[in-house]
Amino acid sequence: MEAQVSDLVGWLPAKILWEAGEPTVVWRPVSSEQIRENFYDDTLRTSANDPEVEGKRFHTPISFLREVAEAPAENASPAPAGFLFHWTRSGSGVLAQMLASSYDHLVLNEFQPIDALLRCQLWDARATPEWRQEQLHWLLLATARATPHRARLLVRFECWHVLQLAVIRAAFPQVPWIFLYRDPLEVLASHEHRCGSQLVPGELEPELFDWELGDIMRRPFAVHWAKVLAAFGQAALDGLGQGRGYLLNHAELPDAAYDGVLRAFGIPRTSDLLAVMAKTARYHLKDPKTVAPNASAQRLQDELPDHARAVETHLSELYRQLEAARAGDYGVPVHAEL
Repeated sequence: MEAQVSDLVGWLPAKILWEAGEPTVVWRPVSSEQIRENFYDDTLRTSANDPEVEGKRFHTPISFLREVAEAPAENASPAPAGFLFHWTRSGSGVLAQMLASSYDHLVLNEFQPIDALLRCQLWDARATPEWRQEQLHWLLLATARATPHRARLLVRFECWHVLQLAVIRAAFPQVPWIFLYRDPLEVLASHEHRCGSQLVPGELEPELFDWELGDIMRRPFAVHWAKVLAAFGQAALDGLGQGRGYLLNHAELPDAAYDGVLRAFGIPRTSDLLAVMAKTARYHLKDPKTVAPNASAQRLQDELPDHARAVETHLSELYRQLEAARAGDYGVPVHAEL
């Protein structure tokens, strides 16, 4: 189907693909009421079951994003209100769901088109940092325009996207961002209990880290996980000097969400918003998949000695630096109790 800009109100970018060597945006009609899932791919699967939209697609050149973004639209959201980066298993999913509980907020959870843009330098030599920055800018503005009744757009990035923080910040230098992290041994214990796909050795391309595949495959799992987290944490620390960045420890949730996060993102703190956020937090924090095994630090060290050694070797100093920065100038504004 050939699209006009006017056709795409209520349509969202579903994927960015390379068709015949050219970046192409696949648009799908997605009801904003359906964007409630933990991951954007889950939203697409849910919407695919709607008989009214089944099979409907537009394929456009990536340059069309700018046309959509710049077209007049009543009540279209401005630039994104905030970005969430994370260490994995650090509460970003719960926080994103709390923010998404308001119908004023469109929260893009691990949005595949962003991942495609940030990764494509691996297969397209034209995808310079400047090109990716520009396309990311138009992608998010076009997405905001497609849902004009939402007052704010927020983005929860995939965990590895913090490695591309310079590109993302260049696209939206004024947008505040938060990096969520957690006691690293708790994170490794969670992945030992149920390993996330992006920490499987080789799942993320080694080139994203400037690593060699052979080195990755020879590492014990615990060491690989620790080095991946160290890369993410170091990228966040390095990015704090660029401005508008905050650090948030999992231990501060959910309380920090009700004031500190809202203040950081410039979101008015209303009683209605706090009520729906609290309801969402109670629901999601009961989900055992969102937290590490319930054990003391000493028990984790005793039961997972290899993981404890990996943390001590590769993460302990970095974690101390994150905590020091959070206690200094980079913590979210002090939260208040409900």
